[in-house]
Amino acid sequence: MIKKTLLLPLAILAAALPAHALDTLSIGHADVGIAFDLGAFDLHVHDEENDVEYAPNAVLLQVNPQAYELIPNNPNFAFLGTVGVDYIWRLPAVENVDLLYLGIGSEEITSGTLDGDVFTFSLISVTGPGNFTLYQDGVTPTVIFNSGNGITGADSVTLPTGGHAHYNWTFSEAGTYEIAFKADGLDGGVPVTETATYTFTVVPEPSTAIFGAIGVAALAFRRQRRAQLA
Repeated sequence: MIKKTLLLPLAILAAALPAHALDTLSIGHADVGIAFDLGAFDLHVHDEENDVEYAPNAVLLQVNPQAYELIPNNPNFAFLGTVGVDYIWRLPAVENVDLLYLGIGSEEITSGTLDGDVFTFSLISVTGPGNFTLYQDGVTPTVIFNSGNGITGADSVTLPTGGHAHYNWTFSEAGTYEIAFKADGLDGGVPVTETATYTFTVVPEPSTAIFGAIGVAALAFRRQRRAQLA
């Protein structure tokens, strides 16, 4: 049971959060999907659980508070922040029933569609309160995208058509992120490209949310008192 003393700050926190009229995916298997049809890429989100496809601007990808964890005390993870000290939110490359299991899928692009049966997937921009990284597990993790050190041409990966893979998606701060990706390829020697922006919302870890709400409530109380005394 939530103590009554927490109801007010939690209510204030909820009122302060942005309202979204988008469909939300917060658990289950979903993919950033890449298709190719009639000479053009189609970037979307595929809800694998319900076999539903969404345009990127029609769905919110939610990172639940269960994703909050300490960065491993291992120098190989320094690209995420201060190892053994900083915390991140991570959607893991292995399935966790409490979290969104997000992959990158190009199963809809059949063999022979694009030259070499490959395409390039790139990070274009990140707008949000913190850094975004995408990395692959290993003794030494393979960093695919990292907005923390600036977005350059190195933030790209060559992927096979007809493929499907899962990575670790990490965020350094809670809040809303707008992340733009680009797909590039060759269709009979002709360059083709498409860019799309995906919205992620990273939910605060519970104690952080409570203390943040208390701070909001205290600020509102002080402002009210100043107004009464003026």
